[in-house]
Amino acid sequence: MKLQHLQASSLFLAAAVVYAIGAATRVAVPGMVLDTVRADLHLSASQAAFIGSAGVFGCLIFIAFSGWLIDRFGWKRMIFPGVALQVLGEYLLYSSTAPLAVYAGAFLNGGGRTIGYLVLLKCIDVSFDRRYFGIFVGIFYLFSYGGTALGSSSLCLNLLETHSWQRILADANFLTLLCGGLILLLLIGSRRRADTPSLSTAPSTKPSLKTLALTLFHDRAARACFGTAMTGILIYWSFMGVLARKFLAELPSVSPHILDVMNALIILEMVFGGTLSYLCGNRHRYFQRIGAGALVLFAVTLFLATFPAIPGRTLWGMTAYVALGLGYGLTCINITAVREYVPTELVASVIGFVNFTANILMISLVQLTGRLFDSFSTGESGLGVLPLGYRIPALIYCFLALWSALGTRRLTH
Repeated sequence: MKLQHLQASSLFLAAAVVYAIGAATRVAVPGMVLDTVRADLHLSASQAAFIGSAGVFGCLIFIAFSGWLIDRFGWKRMIFPGVALQVLGEYLLYSSTAPLAVYAGAFLNGGGRTIGYLVLLKCIDVSFDRRYFGIFVGIFYLFSYGGTALGSSSLCLNLLETHSWQRILADANFLTLLCGGLILLLLIGSRRRADTPSLSTAPSTKPSLKTLALTLFHDRAARACFGTAMTGILIYWSFMGVLARKFLAELPSVSPHILDVMNALIILEMVFGGTLSYLCGNRHRYFQRIGAGALVLFAVTLFLATFPAIPGRTLWGMTAYVALGLGYGLTCINITAVREYVPTELVASVIGFVNFTANILMISLVQLTGRLFDSFSTGESGLGVLPLGYRIPALIYCFLALWSALGTRRLTH
C-alpha cells in the first residue's frame, strides 16, 4: 500500500508541475507580452487579446465533458491525454505565425489544463484517505496559484528582457514534455501493480447520466453544495472581469491595494483552508456557511457603496472587497465538500459541471454588466457610469449570494 501511495503521490506531483507550467504560461502570454505578440504576429490589440480568450474558451468546452470521461474511464487513463493536449497547444502557440493556428494552440492548451485540473482532483479523491482530501486540494492550489504568480513575476519579466516569448514558451513546453515522459513511466510501472481499487485504471462503479441527474436534481444537500461552490466562482470572476477595478474609481479614498489584500486572502484560504478544515474535524458545512455569509456581506456592502451620499461609503466599499476575498477563498472548502454529497464515481463530473455552469453564467453576467455600462454611460468619452449601472449588478450579486446562503441550511457534513 505504501508503494501504491508513493506512485500516486509521484503522479500527482508530476501532473501538478505540468499544471503549474500551464498556469504560468497562460498568464504570461499574452498578458505580459501583449504588445510584443501583437507586433510579432501583426495583430491588432483585440486580436492579440483573443489568444487568452481562446484559452478560456478551451477550458469551457473541455470542462463540459472531460469530468465525465475521467469518471467513466479513470483518472490514470486521462492524465496523459491532458498532458499531450497541453504540449500540442503550447507548441502551436510558439511555433505558428498564422492567427488561426495560434488561437487553436491556446484553445487546445486550455483544454489540456482543464483535463489536468480534474484529473488531479480525481486522483486525490480515489488514491488517498478521504480525510486528507482538503489538504491535498491546498497543495494543488499551491501549484496553481504559484504558477499564476510565476507567470506575472519579476522573474518572468526579466526573462522577457533577454529571451523572446517564443523561446520561453518552447523551454517551458520542453519541461512539460519531460514531466509527461515521467508520467508515462510512472503509469507503466503502476499499471503492473494495479491490484487495488484505489490505483486501478478505471473506477469500479461506472457513472451514469441517470445517477448524475438524480444527484443534482433530487438530492437537496448535493444541490445545495453544488450551488454554494458554483455561486462563489460566478460572483468572483464576473466581478473581477468588469467591476473590480472600475468601481475603485468611484471610491477615490480607497487604495487600489485593496485588491492585493483581497487576493492575498484568497491565496491563503485556497492553500491552507483545507488543512484548517481537517484540523477542525472536516466540518465543512461551517466553513461553507461562513463563505456564503461573506458573499452576502460583499453583495450588501457593494450595493450600499453605490450610493454616493450614503454615510461611510468608503468603509462599505472596502468591506465589500475584503468580504469577497474571504468568501471566494473558501471555494477550496466548497470543492472539497462536493465529495461528501455526491457518489465517488461522479466527483469529477460534478466538479466539472460546477465550473462549466459558473463559466456560462459568468459570461452572461459580464456581458450584461458591459451592456449596463453602455446604457448608463454619462458621456461618449471616458465611460463614466451612473450609479444605477453599478447598482443593478450589485442587486444580482445580492440575489445569488442570498440563494447560496439559504442553501447551506441543507448541508449536513
